[in-house]
Amino acid sequence: QPNAGLPSRIGERLIYVSSPAYMAEYAARMIGAGARLVGGCCGTTADHIRAMREAVDRHVPSRDGRTAAPRRARVEREAPALITTAAPTLLQRRLEAGEFLVTVELDPPRGHNIEKLVQGAKLLKERGVEIVDINDGSLGRVRMSVLPTAILVREATGLDINMHFTCRDRNLMGIQADVLGAHALDIRNILAMTGDPPRGGDYVNATAVFDVDAIGLIRILTEMNEGRDATGNSVGEPTAFCVGAALDPAAADPSREMERFLAKAEAGARWCQTQPIYDLEVLERFFARTRPPIPVVVGLLPLHSSRHAEFLHNEVPGITIPDAVRGRMREAGERGQRLDRVGPEGGAATPAPISCLPSGASKSSRKFWTRSSSHLRRRRRTHGRPQRRERRRGGAPHSLGRAVAFQPPRRLPQAHRRPRAHPQGLGASRSRCRRARRRAAGYRGPRGALHGPAPRRARGPQGHL
Repeated sequence: QPNAGLPSRIGERLIYVSSPAYMAEYAARMIGAGARLVGGCCGTTADHIRAMREAVDRHVPSRDGRTAAPRRARVEREAPALITTAAPTLLQRRLEAGEFLVTVELDPPRGHNIEKLVQGAKLLKERGVEIVDINDGSLGRVRMSVLPTAILVREATGLDINMHFTCRDRNLMGIQADVLGAHALDIRNILAMTGDPPRGGDYVNATAVFDVDAIGLIRILTEMNEGRDATGNSVGEPTAFCVGAALDPAAADPSREMERFLAKAEAGARWCQTQPIYDLEVLERFFARTRPPIPVVVGLLPLHSSRHAEFLHNEVPGITIPDAVRGRMREAGERGQRLDRVGPEGGAATPAPISCLPSGASKSSRKFWTRSSSHLRRRRRTHGRPQRRERRRGGAPHSLGRAVAFQPPRRLPQAHRRPRAHPQGLGASRSRCRRARRRAAGYRGPRGALHGPAPRRARGPQGHL
């Protein structure tokens, strides 16, 4: 009972354009294959039924009582399963060997410039990282597409890529097209995720697809590893995806989360990656009754301030930070980290010198500065102005101490600045020249008097004091 062909949208209507003769031809073929009842469904009109009736009449018993022998349906034998020729990925080899695995997650840029992300990935590689995760539009915000980002990072650094893949922005056909393209480009580590709804981001009116969830996506990838797509059609040579799943041990409903976790493992997930964990007891309680059937990669996300901790706990879905951890972050302040040092005798140790780059320093005059507590007291007595020796030579006191941001010397207005030539002679001191310039410009101090005493005349044949 087929439809009258595939529908076509004409205006606001769906029209089936198959002709009655086409329907009659297929009705005869169905009868010849062994069907005893034929008909039509969507798009079938009276003309289609009339043509199909004529085809049926040609197959009714003849006058001598004999009927045409129906042909048996042809049974198609399944082709032997193909074996993929792709070698296991680095991630898959580490998981199969049971080795300790470290990956670092990177977010694609908001614009089209990938340079900052590539430089960060290169720095990670220098520190020994071998695998990086590329996120896929987390929090419902617009970022560069995950697949081009993964390819650019891999080509620039040589790192193995674990690509996050969500079901929010793609329908069933788009999902399969994208993952097949990723496999052709040798991106085969995929972390299957449902995805954050767009209402949690900047585009609250955007439409989410969600034809399948994470479990359905894992099934699709597993079937592709067997050489079939979502409808059972052959894709040729089977793929070789290393499929992972996401896990939230701190979920509000642990039993439902465990049920979905086991369903993901049954669908074909080879490993799972958790949301950031800040209390190992939460992970132990989650797996207290059921041992994980696949390897578990625990997520870690350092907290750098109390505000950061509160934002993750209250604004980011899937991340739960215990009250005790957030309380310690509040006690530590906005910096989130406190440095407590103990001296050799149990007392407070002398602060170690820390280098700081002056704000606004140019590349040609880049210097590092240290400041001690005694120097800070001298600066407070001089109203924050640095010592003359430092201002003249850019030097720093030899005593070491707590690091502070360098404050450049206060500059006078243009009229009060020193001219190129010394108004008090060749050997005049800087302080006398400065007082002379201020008097010439009419500068008055806080009491209304001219600033500084009147300059003395230079004496001597050479004009020296």
